[in-house]
Amino acid sequence: MQAPITAEKRNEHKWTSIIVGAVAVLIVIGTFLLAKNIDPDLRIYLRILFALGIGGLSAALIGSITLNAKAPYEIMAAGGFAVFLIIYLVDPKVTPQPPEIRIQLADKKGNLIASNDISVKLNLAGNLITGQLIPDSRAYAFNQLAPGAVDKAVVIYVESPQWTLDSGKKSITIKLSPGNNTLTVVRDTMSLMLTGRAQYDGKPLVGATVTVVDVNGDSTKTNDRGWFSLRFPDSKAGQSALIQIIKDTISYEKNLKLGEWHDIVIPKKS
Repeated sequence: MQAPITAEKRNEHKWTSIIVGAVAVLIVIGTFLLAKNIDPDLRIYLRILFALGIGGLSAALIGSITLNAKAPYEIMAAGGFAVFLIIYLVDPKVTPQPPEIRIQLADKKGNLIASNDISVKLNLAGNLITGQLIPDSRAYAFNQLAPGAVDKAVVIYVESPQWTLDSGKKSITIKLSPGNNTLTVVRDTMSLMLTGRAQYDGKPLVGATVTVVDVNGDSTKTNDRGWFSLRFPDSKAGQSALIQIIKDTISYEKNLKLGEWHDIVIPKKS
């Protein structure tokens, strides 16, 4: 015959249940607070651990609880196991929270640039979304994005009369991360000009489309004398740009130095 459990032993078991249960509950709570994304399989294990922890605490602190359920489960249980079943079987549906994504603009010295004159837009799957300026953090927030937008390559547009991306382009493709995503911008006075005249078969090439291929994607058309002009940021002084001239079946590309006049004679196709 087994000897009865002494009060001291019962008290020891009680404190063991309290400590183990509390540790299990704290592990689950800490995981949910610190983890950004919880895998569905891990969520099941955390539910089991949380239910065990609460069951241990209830058995030690509350005592006996009887569970007698018939629908949707026919279950009879008592004590800590009853609490375990109650906690585990209650599975609230968790709606994924949209990620908090912000775009910050900074100059080359690291100073944050933000004003109502600057518009930051995000092209996600063909939808153009405008960021909301948050004055305190000097960032443009995109809170309406779906959780799947994180870690995907998207196109960011920066529109401003005074600032442009340091690449000289109007847009940049980046992979979004939760929190702050910083882009470098430079002052854009757009006073640097590229001018020229396009000729074909000894005549001005009128109405041709002149496009900047490798700098900012701007384009213009030649006038009735075949002349054209394009503006560039001052930061591009001394550099060259690949220019494409297209009209009907004529297509011609050439690297031209910015800030100079260029007389372009397009060779006639044989």
